[in-house]
Formats: sequence, structure tokens, C-alpha cells
Amino acid sequence: MSGTWKLVLGLIGWGLAGYAVLSLGQLPGEFGHSLCGPWGCLPPLQALAAMHLFWLLVLVPPVGWGLARAQPARLRLAGMLLFFGSLLGIAVVVGRDLLAWLRSVPHEFRAYWARRALYTLGTLSDVPLLQGLLAGAVCWGVGRRGRRTAALTPARAPAGEPVAPCPPA
Repeated sequence: MSGTWKLVLGLIGWGLAGYAVLSLGQLPGEFGHSLCGPWGCLPPLQALAAMHLFWLLVLVPPVGWGLARAQPARLRLAGMLLFFGSLLGIAVVVGRDLLAWLRSVPHEFRAYWARRALYTLGTLSDVPLLQGLLAGAVCWGVGRRGRRTAALTPARAPAGEPVAPCPPA
């Protein structure tokens, strides 16, 4: 099969997967409203799950390409940048929300700050911060593992020369 057909079939499969994931938001039921509290009420869980899964689906092709083709050092660097960039974004979004929320609630509700932080992260579906954190961790981990395995792989000798055995570990 030629590369063009693989690309076309991959794009069709990705589009169908995207449609399927976004269709999860149309499932019947009101599951999110049972999780209300002083930290807030969740929107429909089906819509949240659909958007979070869609962001994962959006990140799968570039991460997959990076895992398949990038050099371990570059993959590790990209993973670190994505991981720490997402972590910084999470800290900014959650910190900003908590500062505003803590000022607006009575003192007895301030004990729920951790749930409010999770609520903020769970309902943030506009920016893929959690998915970026996950993708960065995967790239960083695979890049680190690739560097170690490349360092342990013996060098190939030029044609016709004997290969020296690896020293015992």
C-alpha cells in the first residue's frame, strides 16, 4: 500500500474516531448534577468526557509521529517542554480560579479548595492542559528510555572488521 493511501485511510479513521468521541456528548442522562457542592456544579459529564477525549485524539498524531521518528534527545526535550508548560498552565489557571473563589465564598467553605481545584481542571475543556501533561510525560519518558538504550547498544563495525564484544555488566 502506498504512503498516500495510508495517509488517506489514517485521516478517514481519525475523522471517524473524532466523530465517535464527540458523539459521546449526545448520550442521554444527567450525571454531572449529582456532583454539586460548594465548589460548583459540573456540566453534563458526557460533554466533558467527549471534549477531554477529543483533545487526547488531537494529540495522538503528533505524539505518535514524535515517538516513531524523533531522535530520543529531541523527543525528551519536547516532552519536558510540553510537560512543564502544561504544568505551568495548570498552576496559573487553578491558582487564578482559587484566588477568586476563596475571596467569594464563606469561610466554612474554604476547606473545599482542593475539590474546587479539581473542578476547575475537570471543567477546563477549552485548553488541553491535562492532555498536554500526559503527552509530555509520555514523550519525556520514551525519550529518556531511548537515550539509555542507544547508549547501551554497541556500535557497528565497518564492513569486514570484527565486532568487539560488549564488556560484561
